[in-house]
Amino acid sequence: APGIAASAELTSLDVGWNSITDDGAQALADVVLDKQSLQSFCNIPLQQLRTDSLTELNLQHKGIGVPGALVLAHFLRVTASLTKINLGDNGVKDEGTTIICDALRDSKVSKLKELVLWRNGITVTGAESVAAYLAVTASLTALDVRYNRLGKEGEALLQQAVQGRSGFDLKI
Repeated sequence: APGIAASAELTSLDVGWNSITDDGAQALADVVLDKQSLQSFCNIPLQQLRTDSLTELNLQHKGIGVPGALVLAHFLRVTASLTKINLGDNGVKDEGTTIICDALRDSKVSKLKELVLWRNGITVTGAESVAAYLAVTASLTALDVRYNRLGKEGEALLQQAVQGRSGFDLKI
């Protein structure tokens, strides 16, 4: 991470599919967020997120992992324009799912309508975070969590979280 901070010319960085977690992911995310010249990280369009100009963000198959989830979470707390996020097949697992859902849950401005999290290695632990987000948001009308490892308990949590929400599109 120190090498990234020292680079004056770096505008794009991709560490996708590298299984970086915990302290390493946090250190990397901190440097990326501090480096204003960086325009793209793991295909996340930082420049557009900084200006809150995106309505849809498609990061399908980019392998953003936990470092990308941490960077994305920073913007999700303050971004009002995003209505759809596709994070299908990104290896965010439970840790990244929790980071993203906590940021969305804590956001005072989010207008997200659709969240795609298919094939991310999410278990019942991640499903708990998604359910906690669903409990506090009225804007979300579609959720795709297919091809994860939710188990019966995780599936039940999500089904209960959207129970009574007319027209909600839940894909398990």
